[in-house]
Amino acid sequence: VENILRFARARDVVHAPVNLHAIIRSALVQVFPRGTSDIVVEVNEQAHPFMLGDEVALLQAFTNLFVNAVQ
Repeated sequence: VENILRFARARDVVHAPVNLHAIIRSALVQVFPRGTSDIVVEVNEQAHPFMLGDEVALLQAFTNLFVNAVQ
């Protein structure tokens, strides 16, 4: 939690339309480079992927979530 709070204070939050599916895929590729894991993550591609948010903060949050899930 401390890292998240420190990260949030380090820069201005930018709320803009973001594609949540793309952010999740990017986080997955960072944590599980192709061919390095047999873990399966299912994303409901039919769900509306766009929302207002801070792309950098969301990417960091999902990356942390996936890293913590593996540990």
